[in-house]
Amino acid sequence: MPFVNPPMVWFALGAMGVPVLIHLLNRRRYRRVDWAAMRFLEAAVSQRARRLRIEHLLLLLMRMGVVGLFGIAVARPFFPFSALRSVVGSRVHRVLVIDDSLSMSAVDGGGVSRFDLAMLRAREILALADAGDATSVVTMGGRARAVVGHAAYDARFVLERLGTLSVTGGGTDVAGGLGLAWEIARESGFAPGSKVVFVLSDFAGAAWGGDADVGVDERVGSVAGGLVGYASLVLVDVGGEGLSNVAITRFEQVGTSPVSVEMPLRLELTVSNLGVGWVDGVGGDVFADDRLVRRLVVEGIEGGGATTERFAVSGGDFGGGVIHAKMRPGDRDAVAGDNDRYLASPVGGTIDVLVVDGSGRFGVMGKAARFLSTALRPGENRGVGEPFEVTVVSEADWEREVLGNFDVVVLCDVGSLGESGWGGLGRYVARGGGLIVVGGGRVDRADYNEGGVLPVVIEDVVGGESGGAFSVSFSGEGLEYPVLADFAEVPETGLFSTRVWRYFRSEPIEGSEVLLRFDDGVAALVSGRLGEGVVCFFATSVDMSWNNLPAKGDYVALMVSLVSDVAWTARGSRSRVVGGRIVRRVSAGDKLAGVDVETPAGLVERASVGQDEDGFVMSYGPLEMAGRYAVRLGDRRIEYVANVVGGESDVAGVGEDALKEWLGCAFSFLDGEDGVLEGKESESVTHELWAILLVGVVLLLVGESWLAARLGASR
Repeated sequence: MPFVNPPMVWFALGAMGVPVLIHLLNRRRYRRVDWAAMRFLEAAVSQRARRLRIEHLLLLLMRMGVVGLFGIAVARPFFPFSALRSVVGSRVHRVLVIDDSLSMSAVDGGGVSRFDLAMLRAREILALADAGDATSVVTMGGRARAVVGHAAYDARFVLERLGTLSVTGGGTDVAGGLGLAWEIARESGFAPGSKVVFVLSDFAGAAWGGDADVGVDERVGSVAGGLVGYASLVLVDVGGEGLSNVAITRFEQVGTSPVSVEMPLRLELTVSNLGVGWVDGVGGDVFADDRLVRRLVVEGIEGGGATTERFAVSGGDFGGGVIHAKMRPGDRDAVAGDNDRYLASPVGGTIDVLVVDGSGRFGVMGKAARFLSTALRPGENRGVGEPFEVTVVSEADWEREVLGNFDVVVLCDVGSLGESGWGGLGRYVARGGGLIVVGGGRVDRADYNEGGVLPVVIEDVVGGESGGAFSVSFSGEGLEYPVLADFAEVPETGLFSTRVWRYFRSEPIEGSEVLLRFDDGVAALVSGRLGEGVVCFFATSVDMSWNNLPAKGDYVALMVSLVSDVAWTARGSRSRVVGGRIVRRVSAGDKLAGVDVETPAGLVERASVGQDEDGFVMSYGPLEMAGRYAVRLGDRRIEYVANVVGGESDVAGVGEDALKEWLGCAFSFLDGEDGVLEGKESESVTHELWAILLVGVVLLLVGESWLAARLGASR
């Protein structure tokens, strides 16, 4: 079945242009030919009618053939390659899209990895190339990139580039890989039927539409549909069956963030068997700053099963560095790269807090500021090192402080700040600061709402005096956030017996989260992001004016947990994934001195430093391997970690039917072990005929000119 690439308007233009061109080139002779055509009608009844009829019929057919073949040639038709291969040969542009993500490192019983098999198939496809064929190469591990982004005609060059590829620790960028192939196919000078895209992958479930929890890119369907409009698509499956893979699928902190090295860090580790078959005797070790702090023994795990263990690590063991969990899964483990997980601990350093006191008088601290500062420094009179450095200033003096010197700013019963005050606080938070706003009798609701910084809109005051009949307490339902996780485990704790007789009713804005509610359903503690920082709103007071919370034993724990969690959240997570980037704000001095990054391989590389309207920003990446990264800012050393993408541990392929439903486009599917790549390509590839048709046009022009001259001479 033939196809035509350009619109048929080209045929119309060719049909109109060719006779005009012929007429201009040979006007006089064609006038004689036109007169001869008239004679044809007169001679229809003569003795020469039969001969003239045949000659003029041939002339008209040749004219029609010239116009028709030229128009069709301009339209660039192409026919199935298999039908013409023996006659005219092939001219094909092949685009190899190679999956080099973590799951491709899975090895079968013979020790051959999926990536090795994909590279073998890639070389077999390259061996199909004839003279005039072109090849391009795209990878889609981590972030897709065009290894050979142009139409390369030198097979040795392509082989050399293939030899530089290896498995990454990143995920599968399906949309990016298909998008680059689409771009290459669109820019290629080959006809659509002579362009083939081969995708060599294991089509593991997490990345190829089989697991929605890993955030499958919704662009894949539209990108695949656009691609098949320019090229044929062949999926080559190199995934094996029946593999067993043990991996650490979760390793994170649980409960309240510790605020000093004297407090334990509680951790949760999940080990999963994402393959088939039972696995026994899985062991592991936990290291804190490269020192062994715990040994783990995991019971047997069935295929598709998982086991979770919780344990605590003393912050004093490592002083707030990096915690590394390493599993020993034994021989039955397809992927080795997912047996390590790293966690950048939040422990370490002092949290600097600025408390703005709205009710203080004549140098005497107000009740709210006094209660809060005492809660944050409970060991002050016992000679115990304090995790918080608290500075208390009045409402009139706070704008003289350099906010950038503080991790958290707390507004305690502050009346109003005005446009300039809220503007300064907004910039402070957007650059990575933490802000906590607590209720009180002096708070100006209209001023706070106009400030545009809070995660809520304050509506009205609910309740009355402490001796009144109205009171609510804090609800123990839905406490899923780390700042309150410790209280959720003890429902009889004093927090939930607190009596609150007055609070602000508020409406959380879009994007904010309600961390704690009163038992009447109204939001009590709301958190939201503003730029790179975080803002929390506490709807009641932190002294005894609106509630009796300070009289409860949980008051200190709640305030310590809230302030420390805001500080660490505002500072930002220091955990990344392979393929991601490290981005953080730096000072002008850091920019001048330069920012270096030490990689897990021990190399020291210079990070780029740019500038935006809020200051200077360093950027380093993409991160190419899992492990510890250290950012050097002058004499400071800030530890970051990078982990492999969790979804890549799922080594089970989704299958052809699932791919058809997910991609939503036509493709050929090939088992990578069949070894019939050439035959599968022949089903899709076609060959252009424009050159052959133009040769036919020239021959017809020669014949038509000779016949026209003959008829003109017989006038």
